[in-house]
Amino acid sequence: MNAADVLMVAAVVVPLAEVVKYSKRVPDGWGVPVVMVLSALGVGLWGWSTPDVLSRANAWPLFAGWVGVVTTAAGVYGFIREKRDGVMDAERKP
Repeated sequence: MNAADVLMVAAVVVPLAEVVKYSKRVPDGWGVPVVMVLSALGVGLWGWSTPDVLSRANAWPLFAGWVGVVTTAAGVYGFIREKRDGVMDAERKP
């Protein structure tokens, strides 16, 4: 997966993750697994729809693309914002 493909898949996965989050059907604590599964679904569908992509030779680019989509979609659930208090507490120790 090249950068353009990662952005194309992320452009679909991010709004889908937003819909899942704001539907209030899934608790915020499930954000990480939801984003990981939606990203895997997006990358898998992209790979399935692109000729000659699903092969062992493309395992690493597909994995790297999946990581890129996950980190892009993670902002929807505010992974960093939700954990910021713990990080700030750790930095304030004397």
